[in-house]
Order: sequence, then structure tokens, then C-alpha cells
Amino acid sequence: MTEIKLTKNDNGKTFEAQAEDSVVIELPENPTTGYVWTLDVKEGQGVAHVSDSRYAAASESGIGGGGIRTFIVKIQSAGNATIDMKLRRQWEPESAAIDGFKALIKAG
Repeated sequence: MTEIKLTKNDNGKTFEAQAEDSVVIELPENPTTGYVWTLDVKEGQGVAHVSDSRYAAASESGIGGGGIRTFIVKIQSAGNATIDMKLRRQWEPESAAIDGFKALIKAG
């Protein structure tokens, strides 16, 4: 089992993985503004699933400051999975997103 860590710098890239690997995505977020990351995993049948999502405020940020949103995607079987994320307010349409992140995972 390998852990593949992705950050904003990995946007648009392709990664190799194996079954049982974890893809950990860490992106800056400030939920007090209403903008949060939404995650969509587009894949072949049973290739990957989101196993966890958590937010941690930055230790040096004050009230209303930002932090890091972490998503963990577990690879279950061989195939391709596209991770497609948008930073947006939940009540607004996807087209109103202010940022995005996308990565392709090729699981062997």
C-alpha cells in the first residue's frame, strides 16, 4: 500500500497507482467564506472511492482564517479514475466555481 500525496501543484497531472493505494489530496480552503471543495470521482466500475474528507484550520490563522481540506481516495481495482474538484459555494451552480483541480489516476 502506497500513499500518493497531491497538492494544488499537481493539477492536471496523471499518476500511476495500484489496488489498495491511497490518494491523499490536500488543498487550501476557507469554509467561512462559503467556498468549499466538492469532489467527484469519475471512474470505471469500482476503481476508486472517497474514504474520508476532513478540514484543519491553519495553526497561525485567526478567526475566519483558512486551512487545508484533505480528501482520501482509495484505489480498489485496476482501471482509470478522474478526480474532478471544484471550489464553490454549495448553493451556487458548478459554473460559479472560483477554482478547480483535476487529476487522472491510472490503476494497474
